[in-house]
Amino acid sequence: MDSFAQLVREWQVFYATIAASAATLVGLLFVSMALNVGMLADPENIGLKKLANQTLNNFLYVIVFALIFLIPRQGPITLGVPLLCIGIAGLIRTVFTLRSLLSNVIQGIPGRERFARAAITLIAFLVLIIVSFLVMVRANADSLYWLVAPMILLLTSASVNTWSLLIGVHEASAKTRHPKK
Repeated sequence: MDSFAQLVREWQVFYATIAASAATLVGLLFVSMALNVGMLADPENIGLKKLANQTLNNFLYVIVFALIFLIPRQGPITLGVPLLCIGIAGLIRTVFTLRSLLSNVIQGIPGRERFARAAITLIAFLVLIIVSFLVMVRANADSLYWLVAPMILLLTSASVNTWSLLIGVHEASAKTRHPKK
């Protein structure tokens, strides 16, 4: 086994853990949103629906990213190209979602905070794109360490968004149950 493949193999436990964590959180997100699907379907809560969509996507990107590391005998190109594709796809999707997230009211999340959360996601994908190039060109262990940052940013962002979704759905539900007269 070549040295790069060995270095990637050393990261497999970390990425298996990240994938399992993200998959667990996706399951919890599905359950919580399924219990409140009527709330998400309400046009008044379009912001919550957009946030739920972005959150789900971030978790799924983390899972796919981590699964790529679990493929045996990875080389710099076979690891770097899929990561680059994920980075580009995530960046494009986040840019398109950003406008919608900023233009819709989301209960309990001010506009600046929504922008900051989207910016963190954009930064994560930009770092992923840059590091993907470094993995393909330099093929050394230092590049692999830099891949931790986008994973942690995406996982943290999606987790914080999930909490905000739960609070937002609760507030929207309270408005429905106790409308102002």
